[in-house]
Amino acid sequence: MLIQANDTEAGAILGAMRAVATENGRQPLSEASACGLKAAARYVFRLHMNDDLRIEALPSVTPSELATALTTPDQRAAACRFLAVTPLVDGLLDHAKIEIFLAYAEALAIREDYVTQLAESRLHLDWVLQDMTRQNIKSLWDEPWDGSGIMEVLLPYRRNPNPDLAARYDALGTSAPGTFGRAYWEIYKQNLPRHETVGARNDLNSKANRAVP
Repeated sequence: MLIQANDTEAGAILGAMRAVATENGRQPLSEASACGLKAAARYVFRLHMNDDLRIEALPSVTPSELATALTTPDQRAAACRFLAVTPLVDGLLDHAKIEIFLAYAEALAIREDYVTQLAESRLHLDWVLQDMTRQNIKSLWDEPWDGSGIMEVLLPYRRNPNPDLAARYDALGTSAPGTFGRAYWEIYKQNLPRHETVGARNDLNSKANRAVP
């Protein structure tokens, strides 16, 4: 499980998710949000939204009540992540839903970057997009991003092909079957057919391939 929670704790989290999805009952539950709740119940909490557990029967849970119901930091952190997705399920930046999510995040004492991004999305979406890009670059190769053109960062070989690097990666295809190098080469070729070998003109920055020395 992504989170260790008993049925009561799971019900509290799902109830809070419903509160965000419906703006505390002021909006009808969309089809996408209903599917999201059912999926969370089944795949995260191993519950089933059937006649015995209906969305309408989920408890109404305030931010303070959710914080009281969840006793461990891991539970609170995971619950906040689930709640953060909820206002976005319909593909819109719904400010009212985001406000409700932020109330839950505050009660749970979660102050992660994604919480800041959702808060700032109401007024400073350009900043949020920049920060998301910075975070993505950091997750790919753990280096700061200087704000330069993102495509130049991700696809640097368009302007500056690196034939030596391309030859090095291509040589992995000659490795013996069953070796790491051969397996990497095969997976790369099978799953990224539109890309050339790393270092060639149309390929991704080699820094994203941290598994290969």
